Amino acid sequence: MKKIWLLAAGLFLFFSTAGAVDKKGKVGFGFFNDDAPIGARYWVTERIGIDIGFGLHLRNVVDSTIDTNLLSTNQEPSKKSLLDFRFDAGLPVNLVRTEKVNFLFRPGIAFQGIPYFNQIFRDSVVFQQVISDTSFDPTDSSINYTYDTIMVPFGSVLDTITEEKSKSFDINVTLGIEYFPVENFSVSLFHGIGARTEKKTKNGKSSWVITSRPFFKGTNLGFRYYF
Repeated sequence: MKKIWLLAAGLFLFFSTAGAVDKKGKVGFGFFNDDAPIGARYWVTERIGIDIGFGLHLRNVVDSTIDTNLLSTNQEPSKKSLLDFRFDAGLPVNLVRTEKVNFLFRPGIAFQGIPYFNQIFRDSVVFQQVISDTSFDPTDSSINYTYDTIMVPFGSVLDTITEEKSKSFDINVTLGIEYFPVENFSVSLFHGIGARTEKKTKNGKSSWVITSRPFFKGTNLGFRYYF
């Protein structure tokens, strides 16, 4: 990781001159991160821009909601397509502008929805007969038993499988450089931190949980072509 940032710092110092890269009013289409690979950046002013990006991932998986008892049969499991979605937005701020390299500060947000199959369990019991009373019959020297039926906890058992969607919302802050080897094409290197809150479903109940992300997506390498 240190080597990547040393290289970035070297590029920044090497290409720094008195000039400045000004993309005010231009749109750059390209790639910023692997979660939201289709994106664009529009520079509102020479200092402030707007980033948007989105990503789709289609997964073909076994439909667990209907195929729960196929282990002892020769039936082929049914398949279902699940679509993951992610949206990313940011506000890049141009802190230092040079002829070839800009140093940027980028606060951002992201939202993603990932469908999955949720197993819902319930507490179960079994009915068991126990001896509740005994009596002795002197006529034939036998013992008579009286039985009661009681419920005994059996533990959790699978009740049903439902299709749910895991949702998460991210807030992140990154620092990086955008280098222009030619006038309308740039490559970028960003790294930062962030936090995430996730909506989780367990046994049919949903709740939002905050999880720490000390190294949000690590290092992002990207590129853009400006029009």
